Amino acid sequence: MKKLFLAFAVIFSFAAIFAGCVEKEDNKPEYEIYTNMSEGSYELLLDNYKVAGAVASETTVPDSGGAAENPSAYKSMGRTFYYIMTADATIVVSEDFTDENAAEAKCEEFIGSVKDKLEEVNASLSIGVEHSAVSLFNAADAGEVIEIDETAYEVFTLAEQMYKFTDGYYNPAVYYSVEAYGFNTNGGVPESAAQLPADGTIEKFKQLSSHFGDILIYEDEGKYYVKKPAATVEIDGTVYSMKIDLGGIGKGYTVDLVNAMLDESGFKYGYFDFGSSSIVCKTHFKMGAYELGFKNPRGSYFGEQFLKTKIKNECVSTSADDVKYYEIDGVRYCHVIDPMTGKPVNKGIMSATVIGGTAAEGDALTTALMAMGKDNALKFIETKLTDRRVVFTYDNN
Repeated sequence: MKKLFLAFAVIFSFAAIFAGCVEKEDNKPEYEIYTNMSEGSYELLLDNYKVAGAVASETTVPDSGGAAENPSAYKSMGRTFYYIMTADATIVVSEDFTDENAAEAKCEEFIGSVKDKLEEVNASLSIGVEHSAVSLFNAADAGEVIEIDETAYEVFTLAEQMYKFTDGYYNPAVYYSVEAYGFNTNGGVPESAAQLPADGTIEKFKQLSSHFGDILIYEDEGKYYVKKPAATVEIDGTVYSMKIDLGGIGKGYTVDLVNAMLDESGFKYGYFDFGSSSIVCKTHFKMGAYELGFKNPRGSYFGEQFLKTKIKNECVSTSADDVKYYEIDGVRYCHVIDPMTGKPVNKGIMSATVIGGTAAEGDALTTALMAMGKDNALKFIETKLTDRRVVFTYDNN
């Protein structure tokens, strides 16, 4: 069986202190970086990555202020929850432990509330839960109306909004293409070009996903509903109606919920990481701002990073073509699908990161940027993302 390369839950990493310098890369292909971060607000860590283009921006980088007055009194507590919407989620909070019993009880209670929230979201959005709202939508007939819970209503609504905002480049209805290329399945991935899905099949799946904008989401007398688009396609005698996966934007939505919970509970220090593709960093009790390192999507070793910057009280989202992928005849096939072709992205963008705004929006935006290609992505950032810091890497080899 052909190997499916799966990055270990790290698309980028961060630390309170990150020591590093530009690393010499001999005989390595050169890659381009495009960003709207101002010069001096970030540091390059690899010499085969070059900043090829600056993009207009109104963003600022946070200073290092905000550390605790007595950091020696602080301790951190955390927990990782496994296989929530097929990903792992980690919560870490830091608190003044001068009164150790009270602080520990406060942290444990909050971590427990995060666990409850994760279970609630998973029960609503996971494609692996038989009676989740998403599973009920996927099992419904074309044109059918399904009653959903409030969580699903909010995420369906967010997905529809981001579909329109990105001109369809974010589209959660590419489900069948993801499946056809061997992702989101328990089976093996294609081992040769002959085993890849036929272009005619992918074209029909693309046509079906293009009807995501026809979805109808509404509230009536305190209950929530979604009407599945009536579009269908027929392939080899089988009729397909739309299926969706809200796992990506659902992770961001959950990060936004936990971010609000941190504020409500009075936790100023810590972070929440959902699948390493969606993170909120509060303030670090020692350093103030965190230093965020961006993982090299063509790294020669685990955890290699190409750039770092500061982050504080912000959400970070990222997508990359090295998270789940395989190669056939020198061509990389990854789990990020271009809605305009129905095929894995292949327009040169290797990774995209958005800092700022909500995590749910960020997750949709990074997926869309991956599919846009360099020129469309630059125009989109300059016109629609001037209030966020954006970085994307590009392979022009």
